[in-house]
Parts: sequence; C-alpha cells; structure tokens
Amino acid sequence: KYQQATTVLATVSGPCLGGTDMAICLHDGVPAPHQGNLQLPLALFLSPRISAHRANEFRELVKTQTRYARLTDSEDGALHVLPEFELEELAALEKQKRRVVGLPFAERLLNDPGVLSKVNALPLFDLIYRSPGSICFSGLSQNDRIRCHALAKWIGARQAQDLGPGVDLLIATRVSLHPDSKYQAALKSRTPIVKPSFLQATWDAKRQVDMERHILPALAGLPICFGPRQAEVAEEFQHRAAAQGAIIECFDKAEIVIVSDTSKPIYQDARKLGMLVAPPLWLERSLQHRRCLPIAGELEVPLPGVQSGGSLEIAESKCGTSLQTCVLCLLYLLQDRAREAAKALAWRCGALTTLDPHDKAITHVLFNVLPDVVVHVSTPVDEDKVSFLDISWLESCASADKKVDESQHPKQRVVCNPGCDAAHAAIICRMEGDSSAKLGKGPKLGRKASIAIDDATFEARHTSRELVHAVTDAAQHVTAPPSCSTGIFAGMVLGLVGWQHGDVEERQLTDAICNHGGTALHSFGGSPGSILSTKFDVCICKGNGPPPFQETTDTTSVALATPHWILACIADKTLHTRSSFPHFEPAKGPLPLASMFACSIRVTGMEVSRESHRRRARLEELIQVLGAKVANPQSKVSEITHIVCVVPDLLEARWAEGARKRQIPLISMHWLLDCFRMNTRVPEVRYAISRGSDAGTGKDTLGGVSAICSSFGATVLSTSDILISPSALGCLPRLPQMAEDLGAASVHTWRDMQELSKLVEASSLKVMEGGRQTVVLVEKEEACGGELHGFLQTLPPETQGIFVQPSWLTETYSQRRRLPLDSFAAFPSIEPESQASKRPRISAEASYAWQPAEMKRVEEVSEQARTREMQSKALQKVNEGLRLADLRRQPSRSDSI
Repeated sequence: KYQQATTVLATVSGPCLGGTDMAICLHDGVPAPHQGNLQLPLALFLSPRISAHRANEFRELVKTQTRYARLTDSEDGALHVLPEFELEELAALEKQKRRVVGLPFAERLLNDPGVLSKVNALPLFDLIYRSPGSICFSGLSQNDRIRCHALAKWIGARQAQDLGPGVDLLIATRVSLHPDSKYQAALKSRTPIVKPSFLQATWDAKRQVDMERHILPALAGLPICFGPRQAEVAEEFQHRAAAQGAIIECFDKAEIVIVSDTSKPIYQDARKLGMLVAPPLWLERSLQHRRCLPIAGELEVPLPGVQSGGSLEIAESKCGTSLQTCVLCLLYLLQDRAREAAKALAWRCGALTTLDPHDKAITHVLFNVLPDVVVHVSTPVDEDKVSFLDISWLESCASADKKVDESQHPKQRVVCNPGCDAAHAAIICRMEGDSSAKLGKGPKLGRKASIAIDDATFEARHTSRELVHAVTDAAQHVTAPPSCSTGIFAGMVLGLVGWQHGDVEERQLTDAICNHGGTALHSFGGSPGSILSTKFDVCICKGNGPPPFQETTDTTSVALATPHWILACIADKTLHTRSSFPHFEPAKGPLPLASMFACSIRVTGMEVSRESHRRRARLEELIQVLGAKVANPQSKVSEITHIVCVVPDLLEARWAEGARKRQIPLISMHWLLDCFRMNTRVPEVRYAISRGSDAGTGKDTLGGVSAICSSFGATVLSTSDILISPSALGCLPRLPQMAEDLGAASVHTWRDMQELSKLVEASSLKVMEGGRQTVVLVEKEEACGGELHGFLQTLPPETQGIFVQPSWLTETYSQRRRLPLDSFAAFPSIEPESQASKRPRISAEASYAWQPAEMKRVEEVSEQARTREMQSKALQKVNEGLRLADLRRQPSRSDSI
C-alpha cells in the first residue's frame, strides 16, 4: 500500500476551506514543505466532538499506519477530523482557513491511501457518491444551490458548470421548454434528472439511495393554462398534470397554453404575447414518457379539422357542401398560418378561396376583426353582395356543418381604397419578387378546386399590373406594413421617393424598414413632390444629391435623409440623428464630384474602440459619396494621395514623416466636411496640419469626429447652460468638451456650495424670463449625502429636476439629441405617502450565537476601512475636478500671444 501511495498525486481544485487550492503530494522522501500542500505523514487534528470510544479506536489505527498519518494537538496545517458536518461549524472553520474531512474518510484513508486520487474538493465527509461522472445543477434557487453544492462536496461528487459528456446526473427543481436549456440537453443525452432531495437523501443515509424515488416529475414547476372554453380538455388532464408537478394558472401567469387547434381565440392571444402553445397530445405524451418533451413535429398545435399527430390530407378528405356557393377572400388574414387554417375550414365546407380582391365572384372577405380600426381594401364595398366578417364565422360554419347567420359575428369596418391597400401591395411584391416563377404563378393559397378564378385570368391580371396601380398621371402611394412591432424604426413612417417600382435597392430598403418595425410608403407615378402630401416622419431620397422635387417644392420643413442613414441605423442598432454625419442628408448639388475621382484617401488618427470603428465606417462612406477611393491598410503608400487625420494627437510619427517625405497632403477632417458642404473640391492648403495641432484653421483641433459634431450637431444644447460638479469632472474629464461640441451656451464648474447657490438662483431667473435652461451634472453619491444633499432638500421640486447624472450628457452626446432629464435624475423625488410607508431600515446586521466576538470586531474594522477608502476616492475625484477646472480657466499660451 505504501508503494502504491508513493505514486499518488491528488489535486483538490475546488473551493477548499481557506479559499486556496490544496494539493496532497505523496513521495518516497520528505520534500521541502511548501504552502498549500499536505504531505505524508498527514497531520490529523481530532475534533473534541468525537466520542471517547471512537477516538481511541482511531488512535490505535493511526499507530499502525505511522507512515501515512500522525495525530497532533495543533490546528495549524492539520486536517480537522469531524464526526459529523454542520453548516455553522464548517462556516466558522472556513473563516479560520481550516481544511476539514469526515471521520469515515479519515478511517478509509488509513486503510487505503489510494483513495486520495478520488478526492475532488474539501470539505469531504466520505466517498459516498461512487459514480465517476459529474453532477450538474440547473434552475435552483440561491439557497438550494448553496445547499446542493455543499452536499455534493461532502459526499465526494464531482461538479460541472455545463452539461457536457462527462455529466451523468442533472439536479433541477423545474422543467424547461427552452431548446437551449440544460433540461432539454439532458433529455437528448438521456441523462437522469432528479430533484435536490436526492442529494439530501444520500447525505442522510450516508450511502447511495434509489434514484427512482427522486426523479423530477414531468411537469415540475411549469405554469399551464387550459383556457376558459376548453372544459373537456381541462377535466381530462388538469388533475394528471397537477400530480406531475404542473402549476395550473390563469392565462396572464401561464408559460404554456393547452389548445386543441389553431382556430381557438386563445391560440391567437397566446401567440401575440409570445407564449408557448401545445395540443393535448403533447401533454399526454409528456405524462406518458415522464419527461417534458419539446413542442415539435406532431406535438405542435394542429390546424382545425386535423387531429393531433394527423395530417392535412386526412382533414381535407371530409369535404362538405354547406358553403359551396360562397367565394371567400383570404387576402386580409395577414399571417400565412391563419390563411392555411382558413383554407382548411373552407375546404371542409365546400367553399372556394382566392387572394384576388378584384374577383367579382367574392361573397365574403375574412378578417381578424379590429373593432376600432378602418381597413383599406381593394374589394368594392357592397353590403348586398359582399360581407366583411371575422374568421369566427367560418369556424362556426365548419363546427355546425351548415351556413350560420352572419349577423351573429363581428364585422370589420372597411373603406375601398386600393392605393392604400397594404395587404394587397405586400402579396403583389412577394409574387413579383419570385424570380423563379412567372408573375401570378407564385405560391397561392387555394387549390385548383378552391380558387374562384382560373389560372389564366389570374396570370393576365397580375401581368398587366393593373392590380397595383393604373397607368395614369396621378401618383399612386403603396404602403408596406411592418413585419414586427419592435425595432429601430418602430412607429415611424418612412417615405421612399425617386425609385421606379421594382428597383432592387427600393425592395431592399423596404425589407430593411419593415423588418425593424417601420412602415415604408412608396410613391410611383405623378410628380416627384406628390409624396409630400402624405403623412410621414422622414423622406428617403434616392442617391446622395438633391431631392428630385427640390426645384418645385419648398423642402425647408421636410425631414430628408439618404439610404446611408437607414443602413447606418441598422448597422449600429441605434436611431442616429440625420445631422450626425453630413451624408445622412441629401447634398446641395450632384454627387459624386468628378474632381475627387483620382483621390485615394487614407483615414488615420483614431482610437481603438468599437465606437471608433463605427465612426470610421461612416467617414469612409462619406469619402465614397464624394467620389474618392478609400485606401485600406493593405494599400501601397505610392497609391495614397491624401492622409486625413481625425485626431492629430493620435497621429503616428511614421505617417507624419512619410507624408512629409512623399509630399502627400496631411489634412484635417474639415476638408471632407467642407467638400461636401460646398459641393466642390476645396484647396487642401487651408487644412494642412502638423502633429498635434490644426495649422489650417488657426484654432485648437477638436478631432475629426468632434468636428463633425460641431459642424452638424452644434445646436443640440444651444439653449442650455451646463454646470458640472468637481466630482463629476474628476470622474469624466471630457464632459466640458462634450457640452461644447453640442453647442452649449456656457459650461462652468463650481468650486463650493456658495458658488453653486448663486448659479442656481441665476438660472431660475433665466427660466422665468424665458431664456436659457440650466442643467447641473452631479454624481448620484453626492446627491444622496453630504453638503449637496442638504442643499438640494431646500430647493423646490422643479429646481431639483435640473440636477442629473453625468450619463445624461454622455448619452445626449452619443445620440446627438437632447434626452429628457427625468430619466437621469440624480435626486429622485419621493412622495410623502410612499416615504412614510417604507419599512425602517435596521441599523445593525443580525448576529448569531455561533459568531465569536473577534469575528464581529474584524468585520467592523473591515467596514470602517472600506468606508475610509470610499471617502478617499471621492476626495481624489473632487481634487482632480478642481484641478481640471483651474486649467480650463487659465488662458492658453496662444491667447496670451
């Protein structure tokens, strides 16, 4: 055994007592001692709680194994041997950085030293869990997770963060339907899933127990709703689901809704809210397999008339004749799945279906009725011939197997306006965009027997394009609705002008706008300025030159933008202001410039950050808009004609020296801006720069990106006075620069509370006189305590609102628009009622009987040191802010000259 022990090296790499890793090394000789290792013979310290009889037996065992262990009366550097593990005692020993093992493991170690290779982490009571695989945890509360991690270490189990190949057990308290969850991964790998009670039972028994009793129920912790109109389904499955751990909830609190088919109203409501829906078959299969199965394939909610696990063809074999004289238009059921469901119901009733709103044989137009909305349609409104009904009418007909009374179902308010028929325009664009099929031959909803017009008539109508707009001098406006309710352009209407119908770029822009929550408004035919008669937020003009209606229409009150603005907003995932970069708005003259064709421009002098990368992309776009080429890092120096330096202080010496030797113009960012503004290539001499300063303008260089802001966004804070606290300035030294770039009327840093009081009083007078508004930037910690807190309490609520956190200015600078102050308030107002209802805060933390007095004193000293450190950091920020403020007040050398 000793020869076997000399080859063992066990590394305990878990969170051992004391917070350090422990290595147990066994060697032939006696190695030099080093910190963190335990060496043979092991020093063992017996706990006084061990009974005298058990302690004597253990001492006799140690005497026979002196090569492996020895007893000691000192706790330092020894393994504490406990007869039983208690959380309170282990926590106390952990504070003292002691290592702990159980008495059963110590006895096992003396009998077989080879068990050291099986030690995973300390404290270890005994090697009870014998499986070589690891245990993974998922979905546990904080208390359960702490307890399970402790029990796993005590019984000698390995632990894993992720469910990998080496994991053979998953501990969870509830099931999950998320496809990327550990629960679903365990189902795929057939890994057993048990409750935390398995570890507790193993610990209580001090041996491995039967896992079957602790298997996680199939629906444990899953909130399920059966719906108010599905009594037959609820009665059959409700008690069985609850017995398997499901939580029967109302619709608003449920995670998954059980619904028989897609025609049920609760199905549509659940899909709108993003909830999961499943048929009763999924519930039955999950209960049968004792696993929460994924909702896929035959376990998805079926169409009306299709049994779960069945097919559409089976339902179509049941064809009736109750609606054989009806022609149903399904164009305005916007979702493809809803159209498929309606088509199946129409087939069961013998009705014909169509997508052509101009078909004269139409008798019913179906909707998901919106009571307070008027829908623009292309079908002539004739109450005697055509009914505009909710889809529930067709469902009732299919359920009753007869034609039911139409007056008992909701009707949609409509107006015949083909030019604003968004649904018709969307289906036409989809069919015309299919390059693999002729117009009119794209995927249609009905079959040959359920189409109200033959294929030849349908193809002829779509080929003539008379379904979209007539060939007249009058302009036609087509609206493309958003495909989602959220996104960068959510709630905005963007007009597109200058493109011909069917242009590739126009289609791409339309898809981009609709996919990010916006509405695209197209204008075809008529005069270019006819789109200005419609309501929109921004007008997107084709190209980069002036808009096509500039000569005939006053565009000063129209928000104009270029496609570059849309693409930049999508790429950066933020809604840029149109003044952020010059090429976001149409130029005054035609672009590109012929005089820029021979230019190859290299952009340099920028910081290495994600924001700088985005700005570089925008600046390179501007270069290409002007007609020049962008020299990439792989370009030869001989091919570069201009070097544009964004921030002179960041210009590398090799670029400056190379430009001087090769006589390449080294110019500032203003050159590009003025070329765009004047619509011509201006001389480069006026914009030549040397390293660190702008020699062309005779003033300090704010950097190319800042120059863009000052040239195109310098009116954001033109009516505001910015006051900055010393602490805020010391934390963010660029705050004054940001305010000046945004055109602030004045920027000032106060030194004491008396100066701040005078400034605030003066700002109140300016507001009363209708002048500029004052914004005060302070750290939130300042406003919540100290001298500033007392000063704020003396101010009226409307004046307290001008005190905001520095993040207001940084966000305003980033978005180039003035943000509301309420969202960044540094001193939030508290209503008296809510303040009185708050529970009083306990001044002192709870104490426990097992905590020694020395530990409490150490915690108090630590808290005092932490408080002093925070006060020191706050003082350093104030001193740094005052130093920067003094530097700003001192006149520069150039001014004195």
